Amino acid sequence: MDTRPQVEHVQPQVAFDKAQAVAALDKGSANITGVACSYHDGRFYLAENRQVMLFPATPYFEEWVRLRKKDQRNRVATMSDDAYATRVETETDEKGNFRFQDMRPGRYYLFMQFEFNQAMSRDVYAGTSNTGYGAVNHYQRQDYTVARSDEMIKDVEIKAGDTTVKTALTRGGRLAAKLLPCK
Repeated sequence: MDTRPQVEHVQPQVAFDKAQAVAALDKGSANITGVACSYHDGRFYLAENRQVMLFPATPYFEEWVRLRKKDQRNRVATMSDDAYATRVETETDEKGNFRFQDMRPGRYYLFMQFEFNQAMSRDVYAGTSNTGYGAVNHYQRQDYTVARSDEMIKDVEIKAGDTTVKTALTRGGRLAAKLLPCK
């Protein structure tokens, strides 16, 4: 008998309007530029050579984002194949920078899955020895990795007259990390 919890996949209840989404992605003259990184244990990790997706902020995608932010272990928000196909993609460079070109005024959602291994180390007790002055505890340095999987969603707006909107796609960190993204 399988005792693992079953994952429930939920989708937005708002109907997907493909024509509205495609129209929102028509070519314009503005750019969205940014950098993507994640913070863990006081360090930042650049999202090097990773895919960043952009979705228009239609009612369907707005509900998907709300559902996605409520994700739980046994409940995951997904989207229809038609909705997923209505996106723009780019890739970050070796410094985590990304750029979406020829965008028109409007609201968009940036979305990224960032999986990486975080190198860690710790001192592990290795034993005790006795000297003429008493017992001495010995420790060894142990290296290990922690698998990280961060999901990042960012709401970005291009206003009429904007030529470039700068943003940061981040996850984790304290207030200083949010004020100085990816530095």
